[in-house]
Amino acid sequence: MRGFLVILTGVGAALTVAAYLWRGVDFAEGVLLGCALVGLNLYWMARSVSAAMQAQAPRVRVAVSYALRFGLSVLVLYAAIVELGMHPMGIVVGVTSLLIASVAYALRPGRRH
Repeated sequence: MRGFLVILTGVGAALTVAAYLWRGVDFAEGVLLGCALVGLNLYWMARSVSAAMQAQAPRVRVAVSYALRFGLSVLVLYAAIVELGMHPMGIVVGVTSLLIASVAYALRPGRRH
C-alpha cells in the first residue's frame, strides 16, 4: 500500500503543477483538492478494511465508517464548489489521479506477478 501511496502522491503533484501551468491557480486548487480527497479516502478505506479483515472491527463499524467517509467527501466537495468557488473540472482531474496512479503501479518495473 505504501508504494501505491507514493505513486499517487507523485501523480497528484505532477497533475497539480501541470494544471497550474495550463489553467492557473483556480484550476490547480481544484486538482489538488481532488487528489487529496482521493488519497485520504483510499487511506481511510484501507485502514477500515484491514481492521475488518483482522476481526478487530465489527461489520457495522466498517459500514458506518464507509457512510461517514462518503458523507464527509460530499460535504467537502459541496463546500469547495459552492462556497469556495473551486473549479469543478479541476476537481474531476484531481480525482482521476487514482486511475493514473493505478496504471502506473501496475506497469512499474520489477513488479511480481
